[in-house]
Amino acid sequence: MLALLFGCSAVVDGGVDRCATDEGCPFGQVCENQMCIVSAECDPNAPERCNGIDDDCDEIVDEGFEGTVEACNDLDDDCDGNVDEDIVVPEVCNGIDDDCDGMMDESLGDAPEVCNGVDDDCDTFIDEDIPSIPDICNEADDDCDGTIDEGVDESCNNIDDDCDGATDEGSLCADGEICDGACTLRTCETDESLACTSGFFCNTSVEPARCDELPPAACQRDTECGSGEVCFEEAGVCIDETPFGAGCSSDASCGAERFCADLALAGIGGASTCTSTCCSDADCAEGVCANGGLGVGLCVPPAMAGRPNGESCASRADCASGFCSVDRTCAPFCASDAICDTRDRCVFFAAADETTVISGCETPRGTGGSLESCRFESCEHGLCSPAGGGSFCFAPCATDVDCSAEETCALIEFTIGDPLPNRFLKVCFPRLDEDRPVGASCEDSVNCASNRCEDGLCVEPCCSSATCGSGTTCRPLRVGAQFPGFCLP
Repeated sequence: MLALLFGCSAVVDGGVDRCATDEGCPFGQVCENQMCIVSAECDPNAPERCNGIDDDCDEIVDEGFEGTVEACNDLDDDCDGNVDEDIVVPEVCNGIDDDCDGMMDESLGDAPEVCNGVDDDCDTFIDEDIPSIPDICNEADDDCDGTIDEGVDESCNNIDDDCDGATDEGSLCADGEICDGACTLRTCETDESLACTSGFFCNTSVEPARCDELPPAACQRDTECGSGEVCFEEAGVCIDETPFGAGCSSDASCGAERFCADLALAGIGGASTCTSTCCSDADCAEGVCANGGLGVGLCVPPAMAGRPNGESCASRADCASGFCSVDRTCAPFCASDAICDTRDRCVFFAAADETTVISGCETPRGTGGSLESCRFESCEHGLCSPAGGGSFCFAPCATDVDCSAEETCALIEFTIGDPLPNRFLKVCFPRLDEDRPVGASCEDSVNCASNRCEDGLCVEPCCSSATCGSGTTCRPLRVGAQFPGFCLP
């Protein structure tokens, strides 16, 4: 049949298609007066559309769509005769079929939910089932309850648990105990009110410490005591020497080359033990060098330590060195590159589920050397940190020998990032003209090149006594919650 369509003639076989827009018409037709017709005219000013018609009168049909990105919208966006083909958009959690595979928000449920105000696992709930952890004073909502730093009950641990600005306040210990970072028995060693009277001395070589009568024999140095004895210089008496690895209650009984330390510093539980600091196993005449991630290595008997270097591990707790490498092998703990194989570097490593920072011999993380500008993960020693208006790589060190002539080995506070608190790390740092050397008098740690002033003198960082001067030994020194080594009298 022949139909007259409001001034435009078209042959219509089988009737006229009704329409609202051109998209509702068959390919090559346009919509006029709600009916699909074959366009009889073109307009040089009209835009070209994907419709099988030369809309702009340039004698080319459907040109200009090359390179148009196909979207999931039931349209032939690139005008190639195919609809919604080759969609490469990734799926996101938005209730839309982004990748055009017929499914919405698929494969997003495997993402772990974290406390960030976002529906990470795409289950329509935000911040649900977050593991319950205590809220500590770190300006973060650790327990994800919408409140920051509400704290927990105060306990005797040298930490402000209840976030009130005070530490270990109140009655925290049982009767007969005193709070000194931990609840300890009130003895002549811990409580001045129980000081020994004239003719007695506080014998801290026994546990608990007690007031013992001064014997007539006296000493000033270990050489004046018998075999198996050491001189307890505070009282000037000879006492039995506590052997390496045995329990102790004071430095005096451990002898001149050792001291009494809590093995928790080396990541090992148990009572205090006679030990010494170490950079590696080579510094331990007896035992192995163990590290707990608190800034110091301690010599401990092999039976107390974890697995030796080279054995497989699941976490750092499995290893005597305290360092489980990325290939799940126990690797040496290190204070500087000098400890490691020439192919490795002493790399800083922060475990996200712990509150420790440890350094171990590992393949370099990047290529940036000490004090070179950096971006995330570009430093060979694994530590890129803001400083002086930029970000720079920092290298670990035990002493100044590990640094260049323009650098000094200093104890510097770094912001590691949540959930880890700020950490003091020994790194090579720019040497300043006003820095005071080791042994110089000081009023504050900022006066010293090593960034540590102790008893009015600048002290030298160390990882074993082998690098300390005469009359000093390398001992852990509390700095915040860490115990880096310094040469002390």
